[in-house]
Amino acid sequence: MGISTVELADRYRHIWQTRMHGLNFLNPQLEVECAGFRDDGEHRVGVLITPWFMNLVLLPGDNGWEKAAAGDRVAWTLPEGSYEFRVNHDEVLGTFLSAVLFRGVTDIPDQ
Repeated sequence: MGISTVELADRYRHIWQTRMHGLNFLNPQLEVECAGFRDDGEHRVGVLITPWFMNLVLLPGDNGWEKAAAGDRVAWTLPEGSYEFRVNHDEVLGTFLSAVLFRGVTDIPDQ
């Protein structure tokens, strides 16, 4: 069933250690973490924290968004309100949705 939070965190740890390593806009007080994920129908929703951003992420269940084009916008309503998510196609994970919470996290004091 879809992408797990463990797979998501492992993938972004790899990105952090390879492509993002040593960049000056990383917050050294933060690590990659999947926080607060819960079921939303057949999907899972929660927050992906990284040293360079914090996004609300919607992970697909059995029926994902594979046919959607990368970068497309998808409106999704959660109990807290409606959000505009972007379609992401990752070569390892597959397709998932994300909505920016914080683009820069350099001012966040700790995890």
